[in-house]
Amino acid sequence: GLPSKLGGVSSALKGVASAAAAAFSVKAVLNFGKAALDIGSQVAEVQNVVDTAFGDMAYKAESFADTAIEQFGMSALSAKKTASTYMSMARGMGLDEEAASDMAVSLAGLTGDVASFYNISQELADTKLKSVFTGETETLKDLGVVMTQANLKAYAMSQGITKSLDAMSQAELVALRYGYVTQSLSLAQGDFAKTSGSWANQTRILSEYWKEFLSIVGQGLIQVLSPLLQMLNQILDEVVELARGLPPAAAACAALFIATHSLHGISWFICPRKSFLSVFTSANSSVKNDMLICLSMSLLYHKSKRLC
Repeated sequence: GLPSKLGGVSSALKGVASAAAAAFSVKAVLNFGKAALDIGSQVAEVQNVVDTAFGDMAYKAESFADTAIEQFGMSALSAKKTASTYMSMARGMGLDEEAASDMAVSLAGLTGDVASFYNISQELADTKLKSVFTGETETLKDLGVVMTQANLKAYAMSQGITKSLDAMSQAELVALRYGYVTQSLSLAQGDFAKTSGSWANQTRILSEYWKEFLSIVGQGLIQVLSPLLQMLNQILDEVVELARGLPPAAAACAALFIATHSLHGISWFICPRKSFLSVFTSANSSVKNDMLICLSMSLLYHKSKRLC
């Protein structure tokens, strides 16, 4: 009758809804895993840059990054990345390690204040403040800073500097621009901390805290997945070496055998009816990340089944 048919339709719809929810859940987990791995990888790379660029002054970058979210609305990753770039540029311009590190940390913090004061992104503020090193003037005009030669000369005179701009070294010019720009942006300094309770800055803090969380999860995933990735690379290395030593026809047969037998159980979980290895080798980096996450989940699941 009609009630039974409606009941069947209702059950079918519930089944479709459950399947859709499961699909979206898996997609959400994969997207979260990819984002975490990406940021976790960036953290490791940026830390290497910090250690290399700052050298003995690395403690300054670490101290700055520890409070960067509360003081400037920047995650530790953003803080270290920005400060390291400035440090490299300052050292490249001839500033000594002490002066360069102080300037790098100060400018990195200023990018957060400028972003808050002018309601722009921290990345855009970073681009504009690189003018301290490059000498470009156009990028600073939106911030009300007109860094013409005439204004730099006037600023130098106000600071008791009598040396002409043409006679200055690169390091001296950078120091002069730095002083002029920071003086010109004095109204913006400390703005993020003063207005941290505003909606815009609270959303910025939330976003940066989320990055912090992803970086912690990502570094954990990297530690778990790195041995697995090394194992897969070893397997593929052996397969490649084997294939190179075989005639074309034999290599094709070997590839067909691997495609139908290698890691069949795991490949069925990740990509039904396709070999894990064959798909993995042809996939782009984004898909490989998905496959590694799925593989680790599959292995953990089967291991937990055995333990239970």
